[in-house]
Amino acid sequence: MWQQGRPQPVHPARCPSSRRKGPAEAIRQPGGAGIAFDAANLWRPWRFPLTQIKVLAHLWHGDADNLAPAALGRLIADAIPGCEATICPGEGHAEPLTRHADEIMATMAD
Repeated sequence: MWQQGRPQPVHPARCPSSRRKGPAEAIRQPGGAGIAFDAANLWRPWRFPLTQIKVLAHLWHGDADNLAPAALGRLIADAIPGCEATICPGEGHAEPLTRHADEIMATMAD
């Protein structure tokens, strides 16, 4: 949960410069706020079980990820009802984001 005063990430599909400049700008646009939020929450327990997620979720995960094993991605995807998971063969930690950016952006915009 975002606390007041912290920068809020901008949905890339709603950011005009992201649409104009492409996926690389969409990743850069929110700055480091999203990464800082993820890092701060990485080791904290979540405040809800994944089984209670009621919105359609999509997950892209590289099966060669050496930071977060593909088994973790599969575990998360299996726990979220209706999650659409794409496991990317031979791709590492950031590769699904960079190699499939157009697909990810299109999915987020739907």
